[in-house]
Amino acid sequence: MKNKKIVLKKKTKKPEEPVNLFEKLKGQKVVVQSRAGTRYEGEFEAYKDGFFWLKGAEIIGKEFRVRTELVAIDRGQTAHLHLFPTAVEKISSGED
Repeated sequence: MKNKKIVLKKKTKKPEEPVNLFEKLKGQKVVVQSRAGTRYEGEFEAYKDGFFWLKGAEIIGKEFRVRTELVAIDRGQTAHLHLFPTAVEKISSGED
């Protein structure tokens, strides 16, 4: 009787689709800071055609705070975007 060689095939995993960060942000409260200093706060709706879309937003400038149901922010004018902060603390200058 001849020995039969048994070959086990590895199951190949389907490659996972790349995670879209903006899809993960949808529905979360975010802050978008513009290069000019204007701050936008609201619920992240989408990133489309170079614009961040926020629902239930507040636009905070040097002199005014504006509330609106929907705002589109040009990505090219954005300094940064982050989730709404859970804590804020003042950093001492070290000269005390």
